[in-house]
Amino acid sequence: METLRYILQYRFFHKQQIIKLELGYREQDELDIRLPML
Repeated sequence: METLRYILQYRFFHKQQIIKLELGYREQDELDIRLPML
């Protein structure tokens, strides 16, 4: 049971990290789009 909980926690953490990366890339894209307009 301990290993199962560990795996679930790891997968949840991994998902969070992926979401953060995707959001970061999205924000970076928006910045890249805005900069030429300035």
